[in-house]
Amino acid sequence: MYLYGTDFTLLTDHKPLECIYSTKSTGRASARIHRWVLRLQSYKFKVKYIAGKDNIADSLSRLLCIKLDNLQSQPTNESEKYIRFVALNATPNALTTKEIERASADDEEISEIRECILYNQWHKLSNKKLLAIKDELTCICNPEKPEPIKPTDIPTAPWQHISADLMLLPTGDYLFVVVDYYSRYFEVDTLRLTTADKIVKSLRKMFLTHGLPISNKTDNGPQFISAVFKEYLESQGISHRRVTPLWPQANGEVERQNRTLLKRVRIAQAEKRNWRAEIDKFLIMYRTTPHSVTGVSPAELMFKRKLRTKIPGIQDHVGEEDLEVSDRDREVKGKMKMYADVKRNARECNIVPGDMVLLKRDRKDKLTPTFHSEPFRVVERTGNAVTVSP
Repeated sequence: MYLYGTDFTLLTDHKPLECIYSTKSTGRASARIHRWVLRLQSYKFKVKYIAGKDNIADSLSRLLCIKLDNLQSQPTNESEKYIRFVALNATPNALTTKEIERASADDEEISEIRECILYNQWHKLSNKKLLAIKDELTCICNPEKPEPIKPTDIPTAPWQHISADLMLLPTGDYLFVVVDYYSRYFEVDTLRLTTADKIVKSLRKMFLTHGLPISNKTDNGPQFISAVFKEYLESQGISHRRVTPLWPQANGEVERQNRTLLKRVRIAQAEKRNWRAEIDKFLIMYRTTPHSVTGVSPAELMFKRKLRTKIPGIQDHVGEEDLEVSDRDREVKGKMKMYADVKRNARECNIVPGDMVLLKRDRKDKLTPTFHSEPFRVVERTGNAVTVSP
């Protein structure tokens, strides 16, 4: 961003680049060099040759004390941003980008090219002449609008419905976090190993203190889908609910606590403090502070009493009734839902069993198609979770 609209000189110890990026360049360059030129087209610069012995950058490259093979360069999307910038600004004043998109959808050739780009099925392209420039073609996608937020109703009592998750710390340790949906009270256990046996052992200690919950919600981590974990919950009469794969928002309560804990650990490391002790300090502070949604501290909702701290305060305090807590929870969540749905332009999903849908795949690189090539049939829909089959 510091170079946009600025004339600058690029110094390099690679003599051929002085000719390649020159307007006097002759001969047919390779496709790879052409891609370099296209990627840098949005900048105005001149290339000047400088000998390697006089190049500061060249000497720095020899001072690295780590193997460059172990580094993974982060992919940049500057070229994609530039292409999108050109496409949007090339739209005539008398038209809109939406109108051009609708007209393009009626063009058979453009629609066919778009399908080839999205699903990487270039073998179906009718005009084979375009295969030579297929890596230079792109399309501007308009993503689907998200569904409206569906807040979770607060349970009627503490420790009925809980949520559990694992979080990896920069130190290599794991934090096992268990959150109570009613009180927002959460337990934290530090683990070095995250096997199913270790998870069950940690849960057993928590259940000794708080009793057995009705349900436990987790993601689809290997520890939580193992036979050991399943057998333990079944033996204790606990229902196991798993969220939609690759959709952490469905387990938002525990994910939010994870972010808070990770922030605390980073602060402790930056200040060179013991992060374990800092987590203990944070927990006592969090558990005794009134929650922004319920208006009551998590410890008070959990144990029906206030925890004594070093901070002086009124000890003889009558807590709010459960009905008032529920009303306040519903009111605050309703306001949050209305604000978030309007801001995200959310709308109800109209997918029903029997519909044919495309399933999003994990992208390994920029050439991986966004969706699977074959459509899937919707078998069942429960809330915002959809079950599909080939």
